[in-house]
Amino acid sequence: MVDSAAHLVDEVLPKRPIRQWVLSVPYPLRYLFATNPKVMSQVLTIVHRVISTFLIKRARMTVKSGAQSGAVTLIQRFGSALNLNPHFHMLYLNGVYDAKGYFWPVKPQNKGHDKRHKMAEQAASRNDLVAPLTWAQRLKRVFNIDITLCPLCGGAMRVIADITDPDIIQKILDHIEAQPPPVESATTIQSKNMPG
Repeated sequence: MVDSAAHLVDEVLPKRPIRQWVLSVPYPLRYLFATNPKVMSQVLTIVHRVISTFLIKRARMTVKSGAQSGAVTLIQRFGSALNLNPHFHMLYLNGVYDAKGYFWPVKPQNKGHDKRHKMAEQAASRNDLVAPLTWAQRLKRVFNIDITLCPLCGGAMRVIADITDPDIIQKILDHIEAQPPPVESATTIQSKNMPG
């Protein structure tokens, strides 16, 4: 789920402030949602309407003016323990587009959140292009794996090739199987080098 959200925010959605909303439902509704997708779809439609209207009003506009928000919803059907737990992960633009296509960011209601919102707005208001994440950065962000550290000594490494040819990958894997495994895994070495 984290990987999908990171991909959407980094490469698909417009470079605007994004806020994640999560809707979890009580136990009696979980079985209903799991067995009746039409009901789940209707509830999701209502939730989107409520959140969009909330954002439009926070931007001091009205639905009738043509203002619209944007969202992507990922439906997760199970919890971390593989229990039945249908819930929605919704990525919403933290603002609205008016009828002319101009984006109006939503200001924070609570002053305690000012610092985070100010940083997000500054990042979103920059006109410069944001470079997409490298595979090394994605692996570190999503799985907390740093492939730029040597698994044996913890020293710095750099990516010199991106191999996608299946035949070459198989040759490399066959060669690796003939070699003894490292004494300690990379994550063990990395955790030892972590401050704190």
